[in-house]
Amino acid sequence: MSICGTQAMRAAFFLIAGLLYAQSSVAKMVPKKSLTQTEQGDVLTPEDKYHQASQGAKIVALVNDRVITQRDLDQRVRLTLLMNQVPLTKANWARALPEVRQLLIHEAMKLSLSTKFDLLPDIEEVRGMIENISNANPQLVGGVQKLMKQNKIPENVFALHVSAEIAWRNYLQARFQPQLQVTSGEVDDVIQGLQNGKIYPSISDQLTEEMFSFSQIIFPFKSNMKQGQRQHLLEVAQSVQRRSTTGQQFLTMIKKQPNVQVSEKTDIPASHMPQDLKTLLKDLKNGDVSEPVVTSMGVVVFVMNAYTPRPTKFSPVHIRQALSQKKFAQIDLREMHNLIRDSHVDVKN
Repeated sequence: MSICGTQAMRAAFFLIAGLLYAQSSVAKMVPKKSLTQTEQGDVLTPEDKYHQASQGAKIVALVNDRVITQRDLDQRVRLTLLMNQVPLTKANWARALPEVRQLLIHEAMKLSLSTKFDLLPDIEEVRGMIENISNANPQLVGGVQKLMKQNKIPENVFALHVSAEIAWRNYLQARFQPQLQVTSGEVDDVIQGLQNGKIYPSISDQLTEEMFSFSQIIFPFKSNMKQGQRQHLLEVAQSVQRRSTTGQQFLTMIKKQPNVQVSEKTDIPASHMPQDLKTLLKDLKNGDVSEPVVTSMGVVVFVMNAYTPRPTKFSPVHIRQALSQKKFAQIDLREMHNLIRDSHVDVKN
């Protein structure tokens, strides 16, 4: 029922830091490779925060008819680091800042274009997408809104990001709908090719996905929690884990503990998971509970719900979906290049 603690700790570490990037283009806040979670360095001091606040109205970029201020940039960098459980150190901030600024510029381009064609999403659509992102990311137990409220980040910081991505999707679908259509002939060609042993690298991930379904339980650390208190949380988690014979029993017992955060079901395709996490979950049988492990955010335990292996037969529905995703990705890349080319951007020093 238990697994290797070191392996579990590494998998928990990667899961908490990286699952935001498992989402669609809506989740592209900053490339994962640009952030180092183990980065050590000076934390942001009150003087640093005061300087940021005093520079808030400063314009950092003009994009077509839209303005990006220093406050916009600082709030987005802060949210990006928090959502990925990356420490708020000066080094991490400096590493994230230029890429987040570039993403804000690209989003301003998308919003400007979508405004021109009256394709901006309504507030309910934005809220629905934010809820979906929260539900799909176990490290965001309680939701994006709760994270922003706890850290005094205005709700519109993330809402603007989501609005830009929805608006861009709406624009591409409206303008290029005929090119996004997948014909029966295209599906039949792939089926025939698969039967003859042909490999389709551009759509193979969608067609041959392993799926992992699991629960994640977090005993969160408070910012001022002492080492002895953290050790006590670990011992509580270990005690409950030892007294549990099944994952369901563990979940039932754990809900009686105060301040425990539970994400009861998360379904993640294998291609969106780091190898360490896949190795960890594959070592668990359905209903197994991992050993509690200590991470920077708290004590984490995984409960394995189900594993779906790679399919050996492919339905026309799955093939159509994979081809549609491939076409959309190609148009997205091409049109983003065109949008950057045609936009007017003035970055301030």
